[in-house]
Amino acid sequence: MKCNYCGHENDETEKFCSNCGMKLGEAPPAPEPGQIRCETCGFLNPPGADICGGCGQSIRTPKAVPEAAYASGTCPACGFDENPPDAQFCINCGVRLSRAPQPSVPGAKLVLSDMTEIPLDSREILLGRKDFLQATPPKEAKYISREHFKILHEDDAYFILDEGSSNGTTVNGEEIKGKEKKKLHDDDEIVLADTVTVRFREHT
Repeated sequence: MKCNYCGHENDETEKFCSNCGMKLGEAPPAPEPGQIRCETCGFLNPPGADICGGCGQSIRTPKAVPEAAYASGTCPACGFDENPPDAQFCINCGVRLSRAPQPSVPGAKLVLSDMTEIPLDSREILLGRKDFLQATPPKEAKYISREHFKILHEDDAYFILDEGSSNGTTVNGEEIKGKEKKKLHDDDEIVLADTVTVRFREHT
């Protein structure tokens, strides 16, 4: 079945697109004036966007922005330089902001099933489907939300917060969706959407 969002051909038995994770047979929303639909995932981006807010792929050739500008909140797409210090997305055009990593505890990381590591080298890291595609089969990754959970480093400790994901997050078997941030300990097991398991490692 062809996905109405990204055009990917899926098996007739599939309910969700293995390329973009959208529900098959569902009509994509009509774009508003000026919006740009991503050809990769079907996400509707705001006018002037260069990078897709859904999958992170380039829509147009990005404008050159000095590397130092990322740390100050300057948007790599539109050049807007008045974003708040903790902004994850540009308040002018909606593109995800890439910031210079803020030092954290050396060695902290998430370890995926294939031993791929995601370093936790910032005070706040937002993770979702695209971060697990390389190590996770599409049939499993599609259940992970685009923005599934957040890892926070505060007062020399790590915390996890579910970002209102569709299919939930558990830590050592405890569901944390809809709850406040939960403190993480070395070797905690994190399960995303009941399908993808990762381990939190605080020390190397």
